Amino acid sequence: MNLRSRLLMIGCFVLLVQMIGIASLYYFSIYPDIEGLEKTAVEKDLHRSLETFQRQLYTLEQNTQLLTLQPNIWELANSETIPQNIPRDPLLEKMVQYEINLMYILSTDKKVIWEEIIDLSNEQSYPHQGFLTSLWENYPGFLEHPSMMSLQAGIYNSSLGPMYLVSTPIADNKDPQLVRGILIVGRLITPEVIQFLEHLTYTNMKIWPLEGATLSDKHLSIIQRIQKTGANSLIVRDHNTLHGYMSLPDLSGKPNLLISIFKNRILKSFVNIVLLENVAIFFAMQILFLILLFYLIRHFLVVPANQLINEIQLTDKKWTPPNLAVNPESDMGQLNIAITHFMARQHNQLVHDTTMAYREGMSQARQDLYQEFEETLLPLFQGLDWLEKKLSNLPINDIEWIVAEGKTGQITPSQWPKYTERLQTINEELRRQQKEMRQHIYEIHTKTLRNAAVLRTISRSLDPTRQLTPIGVQYKGKLSTTR
Repeated sequence: MNLRSRLLMIGCFVLLVQMIGIASLYYFSIYPDIEGLEKTAVEKDLHRSLETFQRQLYTLEQNTQLLTLQPNIWELANSETIPQNIPRDPLLEKMVQYEINLMYILSTDKKVIWEEIIDLSNEQSYPHQGFLTSLWENYPGFLEHPSMMSLQAGIYNSSLGPMYLVSTPIADNKDPQLVRGILIVGRLITPEVIQFLEHLTYTNMKIWPLEGATLSDKHLSIIQRIQKTGANSLIVRDHNTLHGYMSLPDLSGKPNLLISIFKNRILKSFVNIVLLENVAIFFAMQILFLILLFYLIRHFLVVPANQLINEIQLTDKKWTPPNLAVNPESDMGQLNIAITHFMARQHNQLVHDTTMAYREGMSQARQDLYQEFEETLLPLFQGLDWLEKKLSNLPINDIEWIVAEGKTGQITPSQWPKYTERLQTINEELRRQQKEMRQHIYEIHTKTLRNAAVLRTISRSLDPTRQLTPIGVQYKGKLSTTR
């Protein structure tokens, strides 16, 4: 695997590790924080809605206490008998002024002195409703006021819909600490009121009575979950929205209303878009940086390295230092200089070793040549000795005796066969020795010519003007000897 492939793999691995790290950071750190912030925002909206409800109820309590000080209401509560033909207009004006839908004035024995339920949108009366009976049956403590300090307030789910209810005592005209009557007022929680509360809380609040017939299966399931967990709120989350639910207690402290807050997951979408843009820009910058880094490495490292490899792999007879077009002060320049010095040292060492080997080979060749000269001349000396021995063993005495006998003239014809046989034996011996000498001289002549050719070849290789023989090459010629 070359350097470019390694760099590409390292760059891809770095990008992959960064992607895994960013994804892990998002899913294990950023995403839980986003969900926590969104949940906190919904919980704040729910609590802000609850506080708004409580403020409205508190405002109604204050208005109710102010109404107990009104002369017409105070006089009706302090009358000994229930008046007949009570003027309605002043009381209706007070109801419209204080935005009250329901008003009851009771005596201490729970008798109704005056009652009215109106629609504030058209100031018309509603049909008769059995509010007092229901309150007495379900919340008897709401009509009990042992002292002037007692005050009852809460939310009541009536037949007209959910409403704020406040019950406060009316003081006696003679003794301000004595309870003389009871004033009960109510304000319906209408869509207009809910819209007003939405504007106050900057939420999209919705309200469902828990005992109403308009609850869906989803709302029933949410109510059951809230009651099961014991908490007063619940956050339901889907992909793009958050729904917050909270139950409001009634006069007895039991859940009576279900408040819903709908909130788009704008923070998640915004963070996802911003994070995606930043990650895209980050990876684009990373890719550009890797491309630039790859180009710089290729220009300053890969290309000079390939040139250096090609220069080193050249098989020219005459070695020359690598010639690279790089800055000598750069890393590749320093590497080129170091390789040049190393190769120069190796070349010098090779020349030195080759020269020493050549000299040693020349010396050994000379010794071998001297030895071969000796071994070549040895058969000649041995042949001469052998010829001398053969010549010394010739039957010269017999020939001289026959010659001497012939000069005396005393050889008789009867001795001729004897002399003839002896001459025949001498002739055969001379012919045999002549044949052996010729064969031996022929062998000596042949070996001498062959050894002379080998010596001639070796002598040419010892020419000092020839090129140095590389290390490891040996002569394959071998001189023949008579040994």
